[in-house]
Amino acid sequence: MSKERNIFLFGAGAVIDWGAPKTICDGSKLTRLPERNSEKIGNRICCLTHLIRETGFQCKSGERISNKIYEILKNNGVSEKEINFETIINVIEELIAYYSNFDEETKSSLIACFIEPSEVMKDILNFEIEGGIAKHGYKLIIPNYPDIDKRSYKNERPEQFFLQQLIANLLDGIIGHISKYSYYTNGNPTVIENAINKSLNDGFYNWIKNISGEDGIIRMYTLNYDRLFKVILENRGLEVFEGFECGASSNPGDEIQPNVKRILSDFDSTVYYNLHGSAYWDVSARNNYQLPASEFYLRGVPNFSSNLWEQPTRQMDKGKTIMLTNIITGYQKTSKTAVTPFKQMLSAFDRDCVFADRLFIAGYGFGDEHINESIKTALIHNPKIKITIIDPAFIKNKFDEKLGIGLFSNSQLNLTPKKVSDNLYSYLESRVEVYTHYFKDVFSINLKSAKQKQMV
Repeated sequence: MSKERNIFLFGAGAVIDWGAPKTICDGSKLTRLPERNSEKIGNRICCLTHLIRETGFQCKSGERISNKIYEILKNNGVSEKEINFETIINVIEELIAYYSNFDEETKSSLIACFIEPSEVMKDILNFEIEGGIAKHGYKLIIPNYPDIDKRSYKNERPEQFFLQQLIANLLDGIIGHISKYSYYTNGNPTVIENAINKSLNDGFYNWIKNISGEDGIIRMYTLNYDRLFKVILENRGLEVFEGFECGASSNPGDEIQPNVKRILSDFDSTVYYNLHGSAYWDVSARNNYQLPASEFYLRGVPNFSSNLWEQPTRQMDKGKTIMLTNIITGYQKTSKTAVTPFKQMLSAFDRDCVFADRLFIAGYGFGDEHINESIKTALIHNPKIKITIIDPAFIKNKFDEKLGIGLFSNSQLNLTPKKVSDNLYSYLESRVEVYTHYFKDVFSINLKSAKQKQMV
């Protein structure tokens, strides 16, 4: 008898109960944060979008560059609901591609050949070049950030180099918040021993074990940037492979390479893969011979992007430079997840979905098309799969209409929803079921079999 394959996909909503920040919150009024970037990871931030808008470099006019981008998008007809921290970062990433070198002769991206700089960009590009000439090893002088001592060694245009440092600066704030709720070492076990967390941790562990049974296969994937669920399960005796051979903790100085062969070949082990990277990953720009050769590692502590002496870049699509970071945000995810080990982990997710018996999706807003494609493919080519979605706002936000047009559109089954109980709905003739509970509230609900669900 084959083992039941249980696949889990965790989005931002799955870790809010542990203290993770929200992606976006109601209202556009900004909170007041400390001025210095190193102090911005306090308790006063309400969501990552507000964090990004309030931090980072300033325009020549004095406004935060990230907030100026937000206001420009809003004033040009983009709905405030559609502008989150990833939208802002994506604009900066696209500007990096615009200003990047296509080759050493033209010193320009393909698109830059057709567009003149605007007055807006003259305000945003707030820097001076040390010595006034952008020669090999030049340094930028950025107002209010005298401690930034990066030098350009890859023929980056000054505009590109400035924007890369802005991205690194903004990502530091996100990584700081990830660290705050998920940081774990043997000497700092707060994530495990905290009284509130202990109850959540016990509930999560029991929920996972209850679903998988005695011999079910557990395959976990997260779009978050933490190791939280891996640490919780490891501390309760369940060995979890995260793409790197490591237990719940490692030494801060360790550089653990991904085990790519195992990611591609092992489909029965319990795993926890960070599809969009982790605050605990690190990325190098060069190899031991000082040649450009980016590679990702797992470390025992969070890694801040601004600590890198050189920002790794690649051109996955010719003429479009992307910046490689340990966490992936923005809308260049498809290009960035083509890099090892993202590529292999996404491949494993794709395969797991097609061969899954059950797929549990918690706290995911279905905003990443490369992820949605794997789910859609499973619905078309895996007739046995049962999908359980856990989202308290699923009905309120009309996700069923959105998924009906996109994710469910290839199915030949009836999309009409059926209300099973106050917090349970079914779609596609019960192939897809939705619990409108908060994640922690499903820990006491047995989701193992369709028959038991009908009795909830």
